[in-house]
Amino acid sequence: MIKEPISIMLDTTIYKQIPKLNTVLFGRLIKYARIGLIKIYISEIIEKEYLTWIQKETQEAYNNVVKTTEALSRFYEEPDIFGIKMHFNLTASMAHTQINEVLKNVIDNWNEYKKDTNAIVLPINDLDGKNVMDAYFKGNAPFRESKCRIDIPDAFIYFSITGILKEVNSIVFITQDKELAKRIRSKEIITFESLTDFFSCKEYCIPQDYFKELQPNDKVHFLFQYFKKEILKIIKRKIEFSDNFPNIEQELIDKVIGEFDEISLSAENIILNLDTAKRISELEYLIPFTADLVHSISSKANKQELEYEGEERIKKLKDKNVNDNGLFEITEEKQTQVLGNLSISFQDSDPLSWEEKTITKTTFFPTLELEEVSIYIEDIGEKT
Repeated sequence: MIKEPISIMLDTTIYKQIPKLNTVLFGRLIKYARIGLIKIYISEIIEKEYLTWIQKETQEAYNNVVKTTEALSRFYEEPDIFGIKMHFNLTASMAHTQINEVLKNVIDNWNEYKKDTNAIVLPINDLDGKNVMDAYFKGNAPFRESKCRIDIPDAFIYFSITGILKEVNSIVFITQDKELAKRIRSKEIITFESLTDFFSCKEYCIPQDYFKELQPNDKVHFLFQYFKKEILKIIKRKIEFSDNFPNIEQELIDKVIGEFDEISLSAENIILNLDTAKRISELEYLIPFTADLVHSISSKANKQELEYEGEERIKKLKDKNVNDNGLFEITEEKQTQVLGNLSISFQDSDPLSWEEKTITKTTFFPTLELEEVSIYIEDIGEKT
């Protein structure tokens, strides 16, 4: 039985191996952190190494695209206007846009990971710098020898670990750098080469009777935290496919610029108030929630219809393009906050055996969902 959170730090070599942070074992790591079985620490050095590595990789990918497409220009004549060659690499331009989007998504994903796991980021401090320099000249751990510059980043990581050990008895450090692991391994610093090795160790796995031993009032909290991603996905789909917002949608359609085309709904920022959840039965709960409804309304308008609208509204348009008929295809977004209650029930089986399965009956497209969790929106309305 795990009595206190396991302190753990993942090296850059692990994050680089799983840059999307989306494997099954990484998902389990996140689940463990959410229910408090582990506490994740991130050295500032590791965070910087991970993000700069991704930037370097994407820049190199872009450079390769430019180099390859530029080489193709040997086989065709570049267009010209009034005798002036128009040198424009469309493929490189598209790749540049895509890479910028990738970098944004990576940073968003990283920040979400830190927030979702309540990870503790350890900044470099003056004491770390002093300890690194002392060890650098003396050749102490983690340096393999004195004045070995390539070990300086690892030294900052090492001394952030020793800083943690002032507050906890031991810490798990997962790294693929076998030499580094060998130099810092001790009774207090337990090293693993991969998440596979870590979760293969029974000492650090969730006890089989973990959920059975929880008090009834605690069970909803821990089940939600453990299956947070899966549960929120179900709630999001339930809200988006509900028929509870005809008045909101009709009002938006009535105020559309030009001729209405289509409207879509996205449920964002769903927050469950677990503190006020009511236990209906052993495994059934009534939970208040809030969410942001983001309606996207598309329409077609001519120039006069656009000019009739105020400048402020035009500036807020999400999208504006001109089609082949000379009409403006525009998209507006309207956000509304709603609140309500939902009921959630869990099957009376071992939660550790629950896995998402493909569901086809309740959606237009196949989707992965937990069959063991049933969710119904009991009531929902616009927040006033």
